[in-house]
Amino acid sequence: MPETLTITGRITTQGPQAPLAGDTLSLPVYESGVVDRAGSLQPGAPVDVAHRYADVDDPGFAVGRMRRLHLSSDLPAHATLLYPEGRSSGVRRVWFCADSVAIGEAR
Repeated sequence: MPETLTITGRITTQGPQAPLAGDTLSLPVYESGVVDRAGSLQPGAPVDVAHRYADVDDPGFAVGRMRRLHLSSDLPAHATLLYPEGRSSGVRRVWFCADSVAIGEAR
């Protein structure tokens, strides 16, 4: 059974823009800092989040913006993870976020 969490996180590293929908599911990986405790994730801890509907041109996905993230440990089958330039897989566990909401003001 997949683990699920709902956290508040502040975006610290923006992922790349995913290509338009097509034959593959490309998920940009953003790094966020945990603002409130949820399960094993402690406040201040970095967390890698593969966003289903992130858009680098949306101010709600800018660095410093806080989002309420509904996370699952299960990534969609056949998903391709897109990491920010200079980052690679295997650094941390990646959580899947099918839904999130911007909250508060960007810092």
